Amino acid sequence: MSTSVIEILKGFVTPSLISSVGPLLGVPGDAVSRGLGDTVSRYLGALVEKSGDAGAMAGIAEMANAVARDPTGLTDIKGLLAGGVPSTTAILSGNQLMGSLFGVWQASVVHKIAGTLGLKPEASSSLFNLAAPLVLSAISKRLGGGALTGAALAGLLGQERGSLLAGLVPAAGGFAVAATPGAAPVATGVAAAARPVAATAAAPAQAARLAEAPVSRRDNGLFTSFLWLILPLAFIGWLAWQKINEAAEAPAPAAAAEPAPVEAAAAPAPAAAPEVQPPPVSLARIALAGGQDIEAAADGVETKLLAFINDPAASIDKGVWFDFDRLSFETGSASLTPESKSQVANIAAILGAYPAVTVKIGGYTDNVGNPELNLALSESRARKVAEEIVALGVAADRVEAEGYGVQHAIADNGTPEGRARNRRTALSVRAK
Repeated sequence: MSTSVIEILKGFVTPSLISSVGPLLGVPGDAVSRGLGDTVSRYLGALVEKSGDAGAMAGIAEMANAVARDPTGLTDIKGLLAGGVPSTTAILSGNQLMGSLFGVWQASVVHKIAGTLGLKPEASSSLFNLAAPLVLSAISKRLGGGALTGAALAGLLGQERGSLLAGLVPAAGGFAVAATPGAAPVATGVAAAARPVAATAAAPAQAARLAEAPVSRRDNGLFTSFLWLILPLAFIGWLAWQKINEAAEAPAPAAAAEPAPVEAAAAPAPAAAPEVQPPPVSLARIALAGGQDIEAAADGVETKLLAFINDPAASIDKGVWFDFDRLSFETGSASLTPESKSQVANIAAILGAYPAVTVKIGGYTDNVGNPELNLALSESRARKVAEEIVALGVAADRVEAEGYGVQHAIADNGTPEGRARNRRTALSVRAK
């Protein structure tokens, strides 16, 4: 077995693969090589950034395990490039990895890479689709395949941090390994979209190529750096000059001037009325079977779920869903906000009190952005909620999860309010 993730990826991204991808995208082989090198490097850098998030590591480890259990999809190069509606485990897991690492920022990163490498955005996006399952497969292979845990993944990322941040660097006849242990993590989101490609893997090989570049190409960076250095100094000098002029032009104070008559103080302006804030959610204590109790809103998901479970006339219906009302995620990611933990804990407590109940978690988005990315993000978020419930002691076979993306909208996506309602997570009872 190869000794590092980078070495394994070098074995995956072979001249044969590059030569097969080029005609499918209508892109020269050297552009495919540079594009795959950069997209793979961005995935690796983003993984290192996420290594401190235990929940993200657990989810990504399971994605790698899924690819390891069904590796046949890795041979479908055309399907991997197309992405789209997942037809194989490799495509589905790749889409989930995109959503987990880049979220709503993937389009910005794709366009940045396309512009820097001279590719069409469609070709850049296809290389992103291809790179994701290759990275997952390399991670799984590095750690034995099929039984990777989040903790093991985090340990691997820490162990190989230097080479992972250096990335996959195109070289004559293939790829080189450029180890830079002190490299800074590759930023995702807006920072990644704005960062030049060269900065994502500041390897010695790339530094040598920059040193050999024509002077006209390097002068821009030097001039920009110099400009940002002198601008603050120039501004400070201008301020000093202004102060000197103001002092010179100020009239001398009149000698023994009579004090000005004191005018009656103006009546103070009435204080502005305080902004009306929405009332806080009122929580009430609800007793569960077995003596435990929880705090929930009168119209919250917990109250509705308990009413459904305890109503003998309420039959199981896959079309009946209850929206979470105190659950949210960090922007563009599947990481739950801290204030969401209490509602997740309440659901786990209810399932603990009613051991016959099984549920399904559904994730939904609005229609803004790429539908494929929305689907992957909704899947990651639904899975995250399910994982949190299982982590609190509920058997895994009692909680399933699925992302529906833009499907099943409950409000008008043409208004901000409607889009906000459509970005939701919901729960459906499947047995009681």
